[in-house]
Amino acid sequence: MAVLAMALVAAASGGLAMNGPAQSAPVADMSSTEAIESHIRDGMATAGVPGVALALIENGRVALLRTYGQARVGGDPITARTRFQIGSVSKSFTAAAVQALVDDSQLELSAPAIRYFAEDDSRAAADSVLGVTVADLINHTSGFSTHSGNTNQSASSHAPGVIRNAAHQLLERGPELPPGERWQYSNANYQLLGGLVESVSERAFPAVVADKVFASADLVAASYASKRSQTDATGHQYAFGLRLETSTVPGAVIAPQGGVTASIDDLARYLRWQMDRFDAQGWRQHYEAAAIVGGDVRYSHGWFMVPSSNGLIVYHDGNNAGFTAAAAFNADQRTGVVVLANASSGYVGNDVDALTVGVRQMAMSMDVVSERNFGPAIGQLIGLMVLTASVLIWAVAFFCKPQRRAQNWLLIILPSAGLLLLAWLLGAALPQSLGATLDATRVFYPDAGFVLSTAVIACAVWGGVRMIILVLGKRA
Repeated sequence: MAVLAMALVAAASGGLAMNGPAQSAPVADMSSTEAIESHIRDGMATAGVPGVALALIENGRVALLRTYGQARVGGDPITARTRFQIGSVSKSFTAAAVQALVDDSQLELSAPAIRYFAEDDSRAAADSVLGVTVADLINHTSGFSTHSGNTNQSASSHAPGVIRNAAHQLLERGPELPPGERWQYSNANYQLLGGLVESVSERAFPAVVADKVFASADLVAASYASKRSQTDATGHQYAFGLRLETSTVPGAVIAPQGGVTASIDDLARYLRWQMDRFDAQGWRQHYEAAAIVGGDVRYSHGWFMVPSSNGLIVYHDGNNAGFTAAAAFNADQRTGVVVLANASSGYVGNDVDALTVGVRQMAMSMDVVSERNFGPAIGQLIGLMVLTASVLIWAVAFFCKPQRRAQNWLLIILPSAGLLLLAWLLGAALPQSLGATLDATRVFYPDAGFVLSTAVIACAVWGGVRMIILVLGKRA
């Protein structure tokens, strides 16, 4: 979701406390487990992560469940019941609920999705949405863009009807590309699935998932929270080198795409439940029918899938403001991993994703990803700051030396028009080209949102004010 410049180098964690295992059993490969725990300790210190929870599954059972650090800086230690926001790992919950409705003969994956929406929604649907099937939504092949799915990341309302209203608006707008043409990750697909579930079941989306997934997987604390509970970890973001606490709860419209809040104990149960839904052959059939992402990677039912020398790896990562998660399992070997952190990466430092994705890769015996190169992002951040300072200096000089003001119509209009165009490019066109929005940048990367917004405001305000003053002066 990053757009331009984001967090500067944040303060390192002031020491790591490893909490005792909430549940532990002999692990077959102790050297691998020790390497994973070492990676977690190093990652927490390097990225300034207050707390982490880890679950390892072997032969379909929980082999290790361990927590590290604190639920908030200086607060209580993480426990097996501490709840984290899991971001886009939530998509597999939504897909599982849809599959349950399919199993109950209330839905058909190959049917046009619009068939299952209420009459008012159906009448409002754009022609371009008529060919979108339920499977297209689940597999991100509907034609809705990444940008479409990121337009309401700051939504906070939990009022009844929010999910359906969001789906209604998407149906009115329609997808940007023809359905089925290519894969493109978009939260819009799962927002539509949330509305579809409500329309078919005539119940609130969270209630359907609680019935079809939470209860079926025997999850104890998982929910779509409308407010924080005492067992919730506090999220942490990074801005201008500072670690900031965030207690934001995702709005209801975010629920189908990234709204699940759950403990590591719950997620270990959930991963075992997912592995039990199909045998290895069943997961391979899902892989063969899945949407092609690129290379050997495919996507189906809320999961990425990739074959490896050890078996079929099924995985998904998740990010909410202040939280990072990663989950994966090997469908052939019935091994799995879940790792949760109460911090999210900055754009120019504090690479929390390197911690969580690294653990996922290590547990699945795959090559561990390297940390991001923050050089280009740092350059972008500096460039935006220089641009903003230049505009402010220009404005000061304009008022300090009125005798040098432009008198020619061309010199009056063109510079101001250029500033207004630059404001539009920075605030709208460029973020859209990257699949994001200015609003989403402010939510996920506070410092980048501030710097980018300041540049946009400076260009827009000074471009408009300058033109008005010069035009009025010229006419006078």
